[in-house]
Amino acid sequence: MIQPWDYLIVTASNDLQAAAYRRQLDLRRELGLLPDIGQVLVVADLEGRRIGSGGSTLLCLMEVLSR
Repeated sequence: MIQPWDYLIVTASNDLQAAAYRRQLDLRRELGLLPDIGQVLVVADLEGRRIGSGGSTLLCLMEVLSR
């Protein structure tokens, strides 16, 4: 039995990249390609500054906790 995911989080380097990722993920959801995922989030690095994987992970966790 496949366990559904609570979140699928995609990180982006900047807002422009994040918008492109959101469009792609929205399309996949509309096509039913992400059936076992509760929330799909795209989180861009703050102010377009690359913050690295550790910083990005913390930013994603803060986003989830704020929800």
